[in-house]
Amino acid sequence: MGLAAPTCTYNECRGCKYKCRAEQVPVEGNDPINSAYHYKCVCHRP
Repeated sequence: MGLAAPTCTYNECRGCKYKCRAEQVPVEGNDPINSAYHYKCVCHRP
């Protein structure tokens, strides 16, 4: 698991009022254990 999280682009974080960070999210939400993961930009509160 040596993958570095990608940097979020301005477009992906446009609606964020707070810190925006790339996080791993399961592709299959209903089967997270066997699912592949991909990165998604998520807004965080400070």
